[in-house]
This record gives sequence, C-alpha cells and structure tokens, in this order.
Amino acid sequence: MAGILVRVLTWFAASFAFKLFSSMGIGLVTYNVVMTIVNEYISAATSAMYSLPSKVLGLIGLAGVDQAMTAIFSSIVAVAYLKTLSLGVSLLQGG
Repeated sequence: MAGILVRVLTWFAASFAFKLFSSMGIGLVTYNVVMTIVNEYISAATSAMYSLPSKVLGLIGLAGVDQAMTAIFSSIVAVAYLKTLSLGVSLLQGG
C-alpha cells in the first residue's frame, strides 16, 4: 500500500513540477518578447520626440506631455506584464 502511495505522490509531484517549470519558462519567454517589442516602441517614440525643435520641446515640457507619456508607457508595461503573468498561470492550471 505504501508503495502505491509513493508512486502516486511521485507522479503528482513530477506532473506538478513539470507544469510549474514549463509555465514559468513560457511566461518568461513571452515576457521577454513582449518587453523587447514595447521597449522598441518606447525608444522610437522618445527619439522622435527629442528630434523636435527646442521651442517645441519647451512647450511640451510646459504642457506636461512628458509626464503623460511616462504614465502611458508605464501602464503599457504593466498591462504587458499582467497578460504574460496570466498566460503563465493559465498554463500552470492546465488551461
């Protein structure tokens, strides 16, 4: 009886560990891909903004556009992180 219990517990632990590590790996890969894409867009937007004339940049600074862009980009990064996290959790649950 103990042998059967040990086999069942070993199978369960191996199955759970496999699901855990595979979902973590998929989540990490997905997160890195998404963050690379998001960082490319952020870099393109900031370089385009900094290529404007200095008077326009001054007006942008006075209007608070730089702070608005920071808030928007931060929310994009947060949403991307939460979506990749939910993907990993759904894979861990077997869905």
